[in-house]
Amino acid sequence: MDTIELFMLATVTIIAFIIIAFYFLGVFKRAVGPLARYEKQPHLLSPAELSFFNALDQSIGSDKYVLSKVRIADLIQVAGLLPESNEWWLTFNAIAKKHADFVVANRNTMQPLFIIELDDRSHLTEKAQKRDKLVNEAFAEAKYPLLRIPVGRNGYDTKKLTFLINQAIRDQAHTSNTRTIVQIATAA
Repeated sequence: MDTIELFMLATVTIIAFIIIAFYFLGVFKRAVGPLARYEKQPHLLSPAELSFFNALDQSIGSDKYVLSKVRIADLIQVAGLLPESNEWWLTFNAIAKKHADFVVANRNTMQPLFIIELDDRSHLTEKAQKRDKLVNEAFAEAKYPLLRIPVGRNGYDTKKLTFLINQAIRDQAHTSNTRTIVQIATAA
């Protein structure tokens, strides 16, 4: 055998060995079952959200519930378009995978009274600002009062929060407002 034949035989042997190895490693097998795995999240709320949730829960009164991470499409619906048309789906998909941080609802009827978005530094990004604009407009069209509250590093003043809640409930009866609250966090 000359060198070319030996080289070809060696190459074919190596390729055959690699294919057999891949076969036994399962590279050519179809996956049986899902590739993704699920595992539980350790907490429903981040530490900042939990701090605000506790202050909000103390501020709302016994006739209301605080709900967290409510899907926006469960709060508002697409109106004025032919159901399930392309335009309807485009409008629905814009809100379908988004959630409101907190919803305050009537304890007896579960009617949402107003929405709260807790804004941290991530809301300064261009992507978050586009999302916030969409959310603001959607809740305004649906006539839900929306409070945007900055994250408080040292807790929240529950008296100020109670005042804002009562104001939002009054607003709910009249019109929808998006209100950015500058300061309800307690001083350091």
